[in-house]
Amino acid sequence: LRGDFFLKELEKDSIEDETILDLAGRVQVEPDPALRTDYAVGRTVMEIEADKQPKWKGEIDGALGSPSRPMDFGTLVNKFKKCVPYARCSLKEGDLKRLTEMVLDLENVSNISTLMDCIF
Repeated sequence: LRGDFFLKELEKDSIEDETILDLAGRVQVEPDPALRTDYAVGRTVMEIEADKQPKWKGEIDGALGSPSRPMDFGTLVNKFKKCVPYARCSLKEGDLKRLTEMVLDLENVSNISTLMDCIF
């Protein structure tokens, strides 16, 4: 419904949203042992049926971020930025930028403890 499922969707407002509850009530999950892998989330098949619409089916061999579908650095940074508002300590935009730049160039960081300077 919102185009994403992340930490915001676990907040009270989302959990109690009637539209979301209605959709969730129409979702059925059926585990298929034939799709099992060695990963926590492996091969996944999704089928969607809607009134007067052809059935839609999609499948992936691994979740985004898994060894079979690694995230590029930009996607990883965007995910990290979405987590920041929920962290116990706050990160200012400048610190966030500095931290991501340092991680991108980690092999050239002479003292790894300087990463903590961005956080605390």
